Amino acid sequence: MPSKYVDIPAIMQVIGSVFNNPRLLDYTDKYSLTDEDFPDQFHKIAFGCIFKLHELGAQEISLSSIADFLAARPKSEAIFKQQKGEEWLIKVSENATPNTFDYYYSRVKKFTLLRAYDAYGIDVTDIYDPDDILDTKKRQHQEEVLDNSSLVDLANKINKRIEDIRLRYVDEVIDEAQQAGTNILELIKDLKENPEVGVPLYGPLINTVTRGARLKKFYLRSAPTGIGKSRSMIADACYISCDKMYDENFGWIKTGPS
Repeated sequence: MPSKYVDIPAIMQVIGSVFNNPRLLDYTDKYSLTDEDFPDQFHKIAFGCIFKLHELGAQEISLSSIADFLAARPKSEAIFKQQKGEEWLIKVSENATPNTFDYYYSRVKKFTLLRAYDAYGIDVTDIYDPDDILDTKKRQHQEEVLDNSSLVDLANKINKRIEDIRLRYVDEVIDEAQQAGTNILELIKDLKENPEVGVPLYGPLINTVTRGARLKKFYLRSAPTGIGKSRSMIADACYISCDKMYDENFGWIKTGPS
């Protein structure tokens, strides 16, 4: 069943602009168009021809190059001809407005997102309801929200609703919680009487924070490349495995318990 979340004018603008200027596809850090952005098979074929020809090195796309490309793909060629693809491409290329490409590209991607949620059975009519054509105020408001929201904004809004459901019906049932300070006085007293201290690690700061390499404790170091994570691990291994180290000025120095 075809999705109702399709913006045909935006798709026509995008394909027409890319047909006129396939170099738009080179800006992969800004534009990312895939088959999923074109739910109709004809639109997939029209865009796919332009995309593949440009990928193969074409800097300009012509109707003849598309015809040559489709000649080896009879099924796609039949659909393209049935839909009068050449006439359609001429029309959309003439009507394409380069200055508005970013706007229509954004519309295409937003409808792709809405289709994806809708396909998984998630109701997104509160964001955009194409079936409600009588309530003009609501329709205008939804259009404004859609245009003024980024893809991330839309995804966050829908995901928050899903997360709220989880928090209400799942997490409250299975989660357990307790006060962090429960039995804290007993814990402090016990640590005073029986201090938990492990084998010293390399460096006074890390020992102050961790109280050494204690049993059943996992420490994780994180730092950029070249800062010294591996060297610190080697030093830790030396401190843990050797109870003495030799210093040319002071001789043998005890580093940890025997």
